Amino acid sequence: MDFIKKNSKWLYLILFALIQYPLKIQGIKWLTYVFIYAIPFLYLIINYKWLISFFFSIRDKIGKKMIYISVYLLIVSLVWPILFQTFDFTYITYYWRSVFLLILKNIFLLAIFERIFKKEVDIKTYLNYFIYSTIIYVVFTLLTIIIPQLRAILMNIIYLDKNDLINLSIPSYKTRFGWSGWSGYGETVHCTLSFVFSWIILLEEKEFNVQIKYLFFSFVCVIGNMLYGRTGLVASFVCMIALMIYLFIIHNYKIIKLISFIFGFFIVALLLLKNFNSSIDYWYNWVFSIVENFITQGSLYDNTGSVETLVNRMYFIPNLKTLLIGDARYMVDGQYYMLTDVGFMRPILYFGVFNYIMMLIIYLKSVIKISVKYLDNKYIVCLLFVIITVLFEMKGETISMIFPVILPMLYLIEEKQKN
Repeated sequence: MDFIKKNSKWLYLILFALIQYPLKIQGIKWLTYVFIYAIPFLYLIINYKWLISFFFSIRDKIGKKMIYISVYLLIVSLVWPILFQTFDFTYITYYWRSVFLLILKNIFLLAIFERIFKKEVDIKTYLNYFIYSTIIYVVFTLLTIIIPQLRAILMNIIYLDKNDLINLSIPSYKTRFGWSGWSGYGETVHCTLSFVFSWIILLEEKEFNVQIKYLFFSFVCVIGNMLYGRTGLVASFVCMIALMIYLFIIHNYKIIKLISFIFGFFIVALLLLKNFNSSIDYWYNWVFSIVENFITQGSLYDNTGSVETLVNRMYFIPNLKTLLIGDARYMVDGQYYMLTDVGFMRPILYFGVFNYIMMLIIYLKSVIKISVKYLDNKYIVCLLFVIITVLFEMKGETISMIFPVILPMLYLIEEKQKN
């Protein structure tokens, strides 16, 4: 017990990293689900009084109307397949299930956080743990790239299905590996959130040395996006443009100069390395093919064809009836209805644009409540969340992944005001 008390913060960091990025071992994958879902569920049931106080805190923060809208959307999701006689309940069994499981994990981490830090609960400290867990995961991936022998050993230990193994054998996808196995869209969302959190803290800090630290953290998160997914890289790049403009407005020229230097150094180093290593060359072409094609050909398509497929096949205007009230279908034969990966298209095809707007209202209300906390920087904080939400939703469903992460932020803002 003394060891746990003395090292509680380090142990919490390990717990945080393993919950956000679950460790999956071949042959005992079920143990992962026990660790990240069953144990958190039992803990929250045992500590039901704290859970009730959490619920009331969130209700007071976003308002009763938002709770009513949430309940309404859940009921609609359940009733729609019956009314339309499609009896497709995959929106409940897949979408809502994943949302509740993500909320469960994040609330559990918050409950443990409050137990460890007690009255010293602070939103900055909590965000630091999120950032640190992402950095550890990115560093782990980099180690498996630098040390091929380590990667070979781990690929025989960590759970990977047949498709994962095939994809990881493709040179441009070799970097999508971590202790969670195949690392793609979910991991790039986490890296982008960590990037935003790093900048939220950086903008609040006054000491230049501390600002440099969080600037470094943000660049590590960008490297993570280069490893796991280009959507996060694009989102980070657009956020960086907005941040550079904001820094110029508030006359923080030191950070602007430092960003320019780091970015320039990184690009030059990458261009040199890719000429000496074929794996880096393949990866470089995957990451930056859109930029190169735009410069040389005036095209925004990449070399893998994923952007072309997304634009030409997955963006479309449904008929008026589907647009307004949906078709009550989410998945058909194991694939998304109408074969679209686009985040905002899926709920619209299921229950119409009006209900999707209701979903956005809840999300944006939460984002605004969080942003208001950062008085001097509230507009840029809000803008960063809007940027990443819009860009990710153009690729896949992301609100369901971001909302559970920001719930603890809402709670901690409320708690700090009480303290």
